[in-house]
Amino acid sequence: MPEPDGFDDFVRACSFRLYRISVLLTGDHARAEDLVAEALARVYLAWPRIRSGDGFGYARRTLMNLHTDWWRGLRRRPETLTETPPASPKQPPCRPACE
Repeated sequence: MPEPDGFDDFVRACSFRLYRISVLLTGDHARAEDLVAEALARVYLAWPRIRSGDGFGYARRTLMNLHTDWWRGLRRRPETLTETPPASPKQPPCRPACE
């Protein structure tokens, strides 16, 4: 599949800046690389529409939205049910109030 006009240049010019933003968002280099790759894939699909405008702004906003979706997904994961309840924390022994 041929690259859209100017997309290669855009990726070379902006991918490191997007990566730095992504590292700040995620705090994890591997997750940051995945986030940038996914954002650039979405920018690629929209490139004919945005190439004359602010491509970096679109990519940055896409990056932020993808991270927000990932973060929200962590909270929506269902709880894992187990056969036995988790062990309760050990309580210190009770002492009478007046000794």
